[in-house]
Amino acid sequence: MFVSVVVPVYNAAVYLDRSINSLIKQTHRNLEIVLVDDGSTDESGQICDDFALQDDRIRVFHTENKGQSAARNYGVQKATSDWIVFLDADDYYELFAIEYLAKIKQKHSADLVVSNLVLSTEIEYHFADGAVERSRLFEKGELLRCVYYGQYSGIHPCAKLYSKNVLLKNPYPEGHTHEDFDTTYKLIAGSNRIAVGDLVTYHQMVRAGSVTQVAFHKGMLYYFEAAQHNIDFVVKTFPDRPEVYKAAAFAYVVAGLSVVYKMIQAGLLSEVKAYQVEFRKYFKCIFLNKNIKIRRKLGYYIFIISVKLYAAIKGFI
Repeated sequence: MFVSVVVPVYNAAVYLDRSINSLIKQTHRNLEIVLVDDGSTDESGQICDDFALQDDRIRVFHTENKGQSAARNYGVQKATSDWIVFLDADDYYELFAIEYLAKIKQKHSADLVVSNLVLSTEIEYHFADGAVERSRLFEKGELLRCVYYGQYSGIHPCAKLYSKNVLLKNPYPEGHTHEDFDTTYKLIAGSNRIAVGDLVTYHQMVRAGSVTQVAFHKGMLYYFEAAQHNIDFVVKTFPDRPEVYKAAAFAYVVAGLSVVYKMIQAGLLSEVKAYQVEFRKYFKCIFLNKNIKIRRKLGYYIFIISVKLYAAIKGFI
């Protein structure tokens, strides 16, 4: 099975050796590596070119800087396989990852395969016996519920194997932050057979400049627009599945508090008040949800009562 791995690259020179080598050394050899240099201003473009000279499976494209989504979409268009995997340039895969994803796809005749990722760890994982056999088919609502709670690889575009056709029909919105939140549910909806495996295949590294590390900017507000798109989709598609709705509400409200806190830090208290009112609508969904930890419920409750108190104690909850 031939697989294309698409890697958007922007000013990631210090990470590329590990990330690209994690693809070159994959146990599944039948692949191409599509590196899209998104107008890097460091040595990333040259490093990509140097790797292409070492391995003829690597194809490099240099584009003007348009952002990660544009680079990802461009890579999908240039990929020559019908099956696509994504890698962010500062992360890396376990060496068995593509083999694992491909075998699950073949076992279940799936057009979307989801595996696990881990955040910022150097622990090495192994392709254990019976791992493919443990994988199973998921119904769309069941997977969405897991995704909204951050299970498996959550809304992250990586650690998954996609049909190129589905990706072309549902490109990532360009020029936004949190574009993956506004796309993953569409890719799930557009797939016919979805298989999930529990092995960790992907290491997501947190670095300075990532969304979680930078100060508030207006682009972050797209999170709430994307969240509302998810809520609307769930209400329309799963009207009799309250467990899916509760999970979507969790993603909207509890996870959205991280954006709200950055707004508070930026002094945007009047704008935050509007989200305080909006979040109160989901009180029952949050407080009666057994899947949400007490600490998160407490943070939510304090926020809907008092923005100033939430700001004061955020670091302790």
